[in-house]
Amino acid sequence: MKKSLIALAVSAATPLLAPTAFASDNNDRLEEVVVTSTALNRKKAETALPVMVISGEELHNKASNTLGETLASTPGIASSSFGPSVGQPIIRGQQGNRVRILQNSTGNIDASTSGPDHAVTIEPVLAESIEVLKGPSTLLYGGGAIGGVVNVIDNRIPTTGAEGISGAVETRYDSASSGSTSIIKLDGGNSDWGWHFDGLYRDWDDVEVPVDPIIGEPQNQSQNTVHNSDGRTKNVTGGFSRIFDKGYLGFSVAHLENTYGIPEGGHNHGGGHDEHDEDDHDDEHGDEHGDEHGEEHGEENVWIDLTQTRYDLAGGYELDQAWAEDIKWHMTYTDYQHKEYEGHEVATTYNSTSWENRLEATHSLADGWQGVIGMQNQIREFEALAGHHDDHDDHDDHDDDHDDHADEHDEHDEHDEGSEELIPLTKHYSNGLFLVESFETGQWINEFGARIDHDQFKSDGSQAEDRDFTSFSLSASTVWQFHQHWSSSVALSRSERAPSIDELYSNVEGHNIIHGATGTIQLGNQELNTEVSNNIDVSLRWNFDRISGDITAYYNDFDDYIYLQNNGHDHGDPDNDHIDVYSYEQQDATFKGIELTSNIVLAEDSAFGDWDVDVFGDVIDGQNADGTAVPRLPPYRFGGTLNFHMNNWGSYLRATHAGAQDDPGVNEDPTDSYTRVDAAVNYTIDSNRVETLLFLRAKNLTNEEIRNSTSFLRDVAPEPGRSLEVGARVSF
Repeated sequence: MKKSLIALAVSAATPLLAPTAFASDNNDRLEEVVVTSTALNRKKAETALPVMVISGEELHNKASNTLGETLASTPGIASSSFGPSVGQPIIRGQQGNRVRILQNSTGNIDASTSGPDHAVTIEPVLAESIEVLKGPSTLLYGGGAIGGVVNVIDNRIPTTGAEGISGAVETRYDSASSGSTSIIKLDGGNSDWGWHFDGLYRDWDDVEVPVDPIIGEPQNQSQNTVHNSDGRTKNVTGGFSRIFDKGYLGFSVAHLENTYGIPEGGHNHGGGHDEHDEDDHDDEHGDEHGDEHGEEHGEENVWIDLTQTRYDLAGGYELDQAWAEDIKWHMTYTDYQHKEYEGHEVATTYNSTSWENRLEATHSLADGWQGVIGMQNQIREFEALAGHHDDHDDHDDHDDDHDDHADEHDEHDEHDEGSEELIPLTKHYSNGLFLVESFETGQWINEFGARIDHDQFKSDGSQAEDRDFTSFSLSASTVWQFHQHWSSSVALSRSERAPSIDELYSNVEGHNIIHGATGTIQLGNQELNTEVSNNIDVSLRWNFDRISGDITAYYNDFDDYIYLQNNGHDHGDPDNDHIDVYSYEQQDATFKGIELTSNIVLAEDSAFGDWDVDVFGDVIDGQNADGTAVPRLPPYRFGGTLNFHMNNWGSYLRATHAGAQDDPGVNEDPTDSYTRVDAAVNYTIDSNRVETLLFLRAKNLTNEEIRNSTSFLRDVAPEPGRSLEVGARVSF
């Protein structure tokens, strides 16, 4: 495994042995990328943080239905799928409560960190760019970023004026799920005002896979679909800003409705297929999530109906003072609810409301010196209620048109009669202060910073205890530009994270409630301590006219690492003797790995077009202190993409090989290796004011059986088989 990655690194670096053959004065291609998530808005080549930025054509090619799938083809990042509707990003083996998902630098508060079946409520296809900070980023974003940050940036609050109207309309169709997606984005205004609008509608059926999805089932070609994996999504966002000479003040509101099924076997651990008529699955989609979920597909089919409304208020102003060059402020209120149905009945309801406030100011006290000081505050209320009850009002509305929800979110103190608390109503107060300073001396860029956070949990549960934690984080890094085309960097950090609400209080009332969507019992632990990460990153970067890239090695040593331990079946309860019990535990753990990316220009401005190739590789190893493997880690991967552009044509051919995961963790199943091949061709039609992009993408060309080691459903829901995606985008 490691020899394969080393060989890849050597082959990618071979042209560097003769650097003058590729040297050019035009060596700032990588440096043009400015990373807003680093607070100091540095160019990518000027920061020691392991950073990835996806935007423009690359983002359009990679954008998919989920955030995890969109990022999964990049080194150091994988996707934790729970069927085609859920893809949570994994950064260097960390996910959930350790990966902070941001939208325009403030938290996207949903329930995705509370369960592997919970979708991230962000649409990658609506993003302008996506920034990923790999490794601990608690300094800027708190303990939830101890494993990394994903910041999705859009233009919902315009920061500059624009004359007239611009926008895009896009539609795409995917054959594997018979899924269609329609998108509209509009921006407009003048020198004093700016406004933004976007909307999305997506509808998909059960996903086709290369084999019978449930391992151990008789191979039946007619059942090569992941049953109950269909769904529907609606998203609409509107915002406006008042533009000033030196700043802006704006507001936006976004509303999301997402309904999706939990694949069969995800909640009964491979109990086999229910008898059903495949032809009936082609009925009108509005019926599929109505009576069809409760009757035709079996009373115990599990599906999730979530809604989220988010309000943002943001502003910025240039003060042009040494002690405060500019200030930025962002406040977000999020109202979230999702219901998990078993047939007609609501089995579990998750409610969350949150306020988040972020204020930061940059300063420059001397030549070559930059800094930022800021504060971050959050108040969140969260609960999960369990108890089967009919929800006829909500359900009838689903039957009608999937549009309306009869009941508004209940107040948190109005629990359904007979319901039990999977997670009791808990208030989380979080307050943080941070300082980052950077100074340049010759060929060196040095950066250091500190942060302090106070987290307080107050729970209404009868068995729940209030907890509070004070966390300290420190970091130091340096970038050395030791040659015109070469630089190296070292980043050291010590980061702390307080436990989350679900890690502390899941099933704390002693009911041992089964989470219907996963078919498991998850037990919180009120004795958990603060988690500590000691991390080092070492990188080497090169940037020539025709070749660029970087290789990074990292080592992350955790004290009191919080993890979800699979304890096997609950043999103490005869009613639940077939249910897996997971508990939150702590022990020390270490993660280490290598990541490599390189772009090589093969031909430029030639008679045969422009050709370049991207190569990449990554490998990670995670071990607990007791010698067991950290569960559900991705295997080693390597691959490459051949890109072609000529006139109005563009295309790519990508191959990715993932090794077998033979060390999956305690009570986890191993996965086989696979090689995935994808290809695409684009054609652009230009006119005076309109550009039309036609695209055709072939995914998993060889129809490979892919069962990701990071997925809880790898034994019952493999990745989609061969599929074609066809679409058109009109920009004006």
